[in-house]
Amino acid sequence: PLCLDLCLLMDLAHRAGRYGTQRFLSFFLKSPMHDYTQDEIPVNHLFQQYVMLKNAIREMGGYEADEEID
Repeated sequence: PLCLDLCLLMDLAHRAGRYGTQRFLSFFLKSPMHDYTQDEIPVNHLFQQYVMLKNAIREMGGYEADEEID
């Protein structure tokens, strides 16, 4: 199920025109690794990663991103 979720979310991101590293998928990985820009801080907090995931899905669906957890 985890691999299927990752594949479906990557397909959704591709259809939405996103490319490159999809940081919102860090929710599914224990220790996400990717190159960070100079001022970027990695997000390792599970609930912050969950908010990133929900907001990315909302944005790709055409809705406004929310900063709070429902």
